[in-house]
Amino acid sequence: MNKSKKQLLFVAFEYKKTYNNPINLQNRMKQFVLFTIGLISFVFLVTACNTNNLKEDKKAQVKAMEKQLYQEANGIVNKKDAASMIDLYQDYANTFPQDSLSPQYLFRAADISLNVFHSDATIRLFNRIMKDYPTFEGTPQLLFLKAFTYDYYMHKIDSARIYYTAFLQKYPKHPFAQDAQISLQQLGKSPKEVVKDFQSEAKR
Repeated sequence: MNKSKKQLLFVAFEYKKTYNNPINLQNRMKQFVLFTIGLISFVFLVTACNTNNLKEDKKAQVKAMEKQLYQEANGIVNKKDAASMIDLYQDYANTFPQDSLSPQYLFRAADISLNVFHSDATIRLFNRIMKDYPTFEGTPQLLFLKAFTYDYYMHKIDSARIYYTAFLQKYPKHPFAQDAQISLQQLGKSPKEVVKDFQSEAKR
């Protein structure tokens, strides 16, 4: 028998010995399981490190843009910068929806949107926060501001009435409750009518 045939028979014998032997097979299985666990742990560790790095990078971008936005000359906010700031806040929340900063960033985005653009986008931000983060501590203010946006900026009286009423029902003892009640009473009235009401109230 030549050398190559002897080697082939040896390999076949070892293969048969390994897989016909329950103890050897069990050891192989243990090694495979340990290898798999180690590989999964390594992948998880690398992913976690990459995620943390990405999170810190996005936080740094937010801080840099905030610094630029709030140092605008004469207190006049550049609309392009405001839009970029809103995009950064939303990008962070989209990337890390479970992070505790996400509802706060979305709240800041809504605040900028309210004061600079006062559009339907503001309402969508309010709705997103209340839907995705129902336990967010700023929810009462969001509901009031939603009513206020419909009232003061968008002049949608029916919608404003719905949300002022909802606010008063849910948060009757909130510091904004009196403001909501007054706003509800003044809905649809002209500035002259509002002034007249205040004057009449003052005489009582």
